Amino acid sequence: MRHSLDVFRLIIDVESPVFIGNGSEISKKEYLQLRGGQLAILDIEKLYMYLKKRHMEDAFEAFMLKKEKESLEQWFYNMHLKTEDVKDCFKYIVKSDSVSLQKGTPQQIFPFVKDPYGKPYVPGSSVKGMLRTILLGADIIQNSEKYACEARYFEKNLKESHPRNRKLLNQDILKIEAMRFRYLNRSENSRDAVHDALSGCVISDSDPLDIKDLVVCQRIEKHVDGKERRLNVLRECLKPGTHICCSMTLDRSLCQLKPDEVKNAVAIFGKRYYDDYMRKFPSKIAYAKDRVFLGGGCGFVSKTIVYPMFPGMKGVRVTQEIFEKKGVPRKHMHDRDLEYGVSPHILKCTSLQKQLMPMGACRLRLEN
Repeated sequence: MRHSLDVFRLIIDVESPVFIGNGSEISKKEYLQLRGGQLAILDIEKLYMYLKKRHMEDAFEAFMLKKEKESLEQWFYNMHLKTEDVKDCFKYIVKSDSVSLQKGTPQQIFPFVKDPYGKPYVPGSSVKGMLRTILLGADIIQNSEKYACEARYFEKNLKESHPRNRKLLNQDILKIEAMRFRYLNRSENSRDAVHDALSGCVISDSDPLDIKDLVVCQRIEKHVDGKERRLNVLRECLKPGTHICCSMTLDRSLCQLKPDEVKNAVAIFGKRYYDDYMRKFPSKIAYAKDRVFLGGGCGFVSKTIVYPMFPGMKGVRVTQEIFEKKGVPRKHMHDRDLEYGVSPHILKCTSLQKQLMPMGACRLRLEN
């Protein structure tokens, strides 16, 4: 049987830093600070071989194994080594912008995901996961009566659940997803993932990007009252102006999704996200019908369907209760979310060229 395939070009224009990690860390013993706000990430094997030629391998091994918080830069200074001496050991150089760290604390960097050739890229699974949440959220907003029964069960199970339950509401969310996506008759088990219509939507990994598209950004928490808190967390992020290009292939025997449906869902989901969450924080980012939030550090609201299902203050109360039941530490003060009128009451941000901006803001385009 011949399948009809429609292929579209999906372009995501980065507005504020986007972070998608590879699950590893670059410790402060693996990079050097350069002039001009740049960081050099070292190839440790090459560095070791260079030091071995200078009979310094024992000192280097001792440095790498000891638990003290000495950085590679400090060790170089103590060993009378110059950055210029180890240029051939650089893996790559990345720009660092508006970083302000507390001294004496670990300053590891969370690297961006890269292909086998060392090029950063955006996995198609990250883009598809974002679109799946948007499509589901928009359908809930447009057809609230359709999901009314599941919303009541959601609230009931939340109230009756045990504290510190890490799998809280997983089954409820799967049922809600099934109502939107699992309508294919491909097996007898109605909960089987083979029924999912989005199995007919394949989004490729992005075209390879360049190391020059990366910038190291610091995590900043912006409180709803306007206060800012800088954390000693550094991430390699795609910088504003980067264009993420993927292909979206739709198997028409399984998936009837249309480009206009995607664009409309982005506008509807984004409006609820802005009205119930983003506008509560002082920010220069206004609502835009084609805006999406991609990657890590965007926060709870952009990745869940709580506010689409429970708009306004009801969403604040439900979100607060989710944090409480999941055992989020009391130091985060989610017990005051109702008082603040938003939950969570922290917007995850970063700073570039001394301008504060939320993480992961992008504009989405679909082309034939």
